[in-house]
Amino acid sequence: MRKAVFFVVLVLLAATPALAEFQPMRFGGWGGVSAGVQYLDLSDLNDFLDPVGFDEISSLRPTIGLSGHAIIFDRILLGGRGGVMQVKSEADDIDMSFTSGWGQVEAGYVVYQGAFGMVAPMIGIGGYGHSLHFEGDVWRMGYGDKPSETDNPRIAEGLDLEVLDSFDMHKGGVHGFLGLTYLFPVRFPQDSSSFGVFVPSLTVGGTVDLLNDSWRDDDGDHVRGGPDIPFNTFYCVLEIGFGGGTTISGL
Repeated sequence: MRKAVFFVVLVLLAATPALAEFQPMRFGGWGGVSAGVQYLDLSDLNDFLDPVGFDEISSLRPTIGLSGHAIIFDRILLGGRGGVMQVKSEADDIDMSFTSGWGQVEAGYVVYQGAFGMVAPMIGIGGYGHSLHFEGDVWRMGYGDKPSETDNPRIAEGLDLEVLDSFDMHKGGVHGFLGLTYLFPVRFPQDSSSFGVFVPSLTVGGTVDLLNDSWRDDDGDHVRGGPDIPFNTFYCVLEIGFGGGTTISGL
């Protein structure tokens, strides 16, 4: 037992100089890709689609995106990120695609930077956009006219029908963001004051809808009766970035 305790003490003593010699990254930047999950309440979209026979859509969706960040004076973290999620569904003679994309600028304060990584609470603001695309018998959603049942072209022409085989509608807005980011920069080479960095990171956070517009078609005209999908979300994303940094204080 004494030997085991003595061994643990030796290991801790050996690691102490390495931890003590840690030099914080004073300045640096990196960018990369992200993947994760995002919760966006799609209950009103389901209510909107249900009368036509679409299956229920889960509000928890996978998301992918891009991000880029920089650290200055070893405490201030600045950057931006964006992501997109998409879901497709089918009903009788009509297909639907819903896409939601967002981007934001953000800033944070590094409350910890050491041998075990960095931790920074983040705050930001950005914009988002929702898009709904229907293809097929879109008249079943209430857009365009139902095709005439007559085979007589002269009668059909006299009805002056606007039969659509596809319909798109869009809306956007502004959102705020709060989150917490953990980063683990891996330096190469490790014994240099200037180095490249491989930066895996994990961010958990949420957005709050601050301002939004109504649904519009491709001509910019208002579309009545669209689903209410405010951009109030929660997400968890893993990011992989590459860049460079330095421990040098002066510029």
